[in-house]
Amino acid sequence: RLAYTWTTWTDGSIADTRSQVLLRLTANTAMSLAIALIARYFFLRFSTMADGLALLSCFSSTMVLAYWAEARPYALWFLLTTVQILFLLDYSSSRSAKNLKRISVIHCLLGLTVIISGAQVVIGSLWLWLNRVRKIRQHLLLSVLPLGLCFYYFYMASGQGTLCHYKVVDPLGLIHQAFSLDRLLLLLVLGLIY
Repeated sequence: RLAYTWTTWTDGSIADTRSQVLLRLTANTAMSLAIALIARYFFLRFSTMADGLALLSCFSSTMVLAYWAEARPYALWFLLTTVQILFLLDYSSSRSAKNLKRISVIHCLLGLTVIISGAQVVIGSLWLWLNRVRKIRQHLLLSVLPLGLCFYYFYMASGQGTLCHYKVVDPLGLIHQAFSLDRLLLLLVLGLIY
């Protein structure tokens, strides 16, 4: 039971300031932790200058500046992506079975965060396959379970299940619900230029 009552929506926003803080606390913590992990990695592996450049690039990123204080899953996605990349890099140098378990957990958390992370899971699993992780049993936890979580969430969010927020028929339909076609084309053009 909550210690205070939730207020109603006022002009499209929650009027209760405590709930505003609680909604943004997770995003702030996730983004801060991701930046700290990036800085720690570069400081331990390279030098203080590389650490400074990594921090500078983090703070100049639109992802960090735009979603630092928003109550959306993007900061958590950024943190999980950072941890996934760090674990994959660590696996390439140590080849430890413990790292494979960690990567499996991160892949499952990515599958629970956003649907598009299914592509990340596939890429990470292919990278591990190229690095001689070829046992099917290992890939059940590394790729099949996280992709199953992504597809289940898509099924529930696409109107087939009980969430029923969007009426879409394919995974790209969820992206089109959030981004207009002109914004997607602009991102494509900018991606091709840079």
